[in-house]
Amino acid sequence: MIQITQQDILAHQAVVPWPVLTETSALLSSRVGKDTEIEFLDWVAAGGMTVADLDHADLDAMIGLSRKCRELWVDTKSAIGRFSSTM
Repeated sequence: MIQITQQDILAHQAVVPWPVLTETSALLSSRVGKDTEIEFLDWVAAGGMTVADLDHADLDAMIGLSRKCRELWVDTKSAIGRFSSTM
């Protein structure tokens, strides 16, 4: 499961799973440009946000959320974001 530290909470730092980071990078590269993507990655590397690993329990939670919201517009990226923001 994704773990958020007390230090992350106190610093109000965003905690995102790897898929959000990769999708953001791809979007920035394709829509804004490669330089912006690199600036974003530099910012993350400098501590701009915490990148969390996902494990099998997180996948189970994502599947459950996707099933629960089947009739709504929720894709896997949305499920990841929603799940990680509740942790």
